[in-house]
Amino acid sequence: MENNYLDVPGDLRNTIWKKHAEKDDIVLKRRRGRVLVVNHSAGVWQITRETLRYAHRLYLQDSREYFRLRSHLRPPKQLDLGDIEPSVLTTYSGLIFRDLLDRCHGDVDVAVGAYNGGLGKPNARYAEGVVMVAEYARHVMEQAAVLNGRPAAGMSFLRPGH
Repeated sequence: MENNYLDVPGDLRNTIWKKHAEKDDIVLKRRRGRVLVVNHSAGVWQITRETLRYAHRLYLQDSREYFRLRSHLRPPKQLDLGDIEPSVLTTYSGLIFRDLLDRCHGDVDVAVGAYNGGLGKPNARYAEGVVMVAEYARHVMEQAAVLNGRPAAGMSFLRPGH
């Protein structure tokens, strides 16, 4: 969780074996018709390169009305792994989580754990940490609302550019 609030490359030693290299892949080894590539993560959500490719395919296949999103949240038609806006990573993260919820039959705890550990080995400790952080954030926002004499639902806590 150390990189959650940093927009820096993470998991720099993470690698994955694939059938073939794709554009912008850093190939480390070739063996029996497969390649080992660097699969580091990027951005505030720390999404790996391969997961970003998967999320982009989900986006292209999705039938939801993305034109309703603010333009800075809409992914481009072509994925450029070297130039992804942090706000677009939030959209990709949402797509990944929606996909995990579907695959986990709506079980939020398992889906959150799978976001970090994968479907084969959901990370329950990570899921517990997410719940703890969410509860703390809710508490802080409720306290801010009380201090301002307004209901939390009507407050604007985050503003673009601030």
